[in-house]
Amino acid sequence: MRRNLSDSERWVRGIAGAIAVFLGIIALAAAPWSTLAWFAGGALVLTGVAGYCPIYDVLNYSSVEVRPPDDTTRW
Repeated sequence: MRRNLSDSERWVRGIAGAIAVFLGIIALAAAPWSTLAWFAGGALVLTGVAGYCPIYDVLNYSSVEVRPPDDTTRW
């Protein structure tokens, strides 16, 4: 499993997922959408922590920047 999420996307997913989980837990008894928010938030947190998104893998997409190797043979 290779990493296919950039660092900034990992942070965004983690924060958005934590907010969704928090809102899902708060509204657990009051709203029917709370269970969906809880599970979707959990998925966002997990993909953010792992740095891997299976949907990106199926689509053959990666947000990780490919950097050229440093040239260490400078004069």
